[in-house]
Amino acid sequence: TSRALRLLGGTLLAAFWIAGASLVLSLSFMGALMANDAGTVPAEAQTTMVLLVLGGQILAGVAGVPLGLSVFRRTRRKLLLGIFAGLLGAGVLLVLVGVYTFASKLPS
Repeated sequence: TSRALRLLGGTLLAAFWIAGASLVLSLSFMGALMANDAGTVPAEAQTTMVLLVLGGQILAGVAGVPLGLSVFRRTRRKLLLGIFAGLLGAGVLLVLVGVYTFASKLPS
């Protein structure tokens, strides 16, 4: 039935979103750890960047849950897509703030 297909599609969408976000999270973590290889930026700035980038990636990954739910919860679609957009936006903002915090400490 169409309900079963929507349920399957929403579940697969959320699962693939979270799997992709997990991959990006692990790659971002390795990159953030190696960003200060030359030691030119204080360790506190790198720690702040790592925490903000990981927090942003986690928020962006969790955003896949309301996205997947919105596929088969038609009555709540607008609310769920709003939650998705808010989580994704907050995650992207955290990542940008983390990278800016790190980059602003680089010597000119």
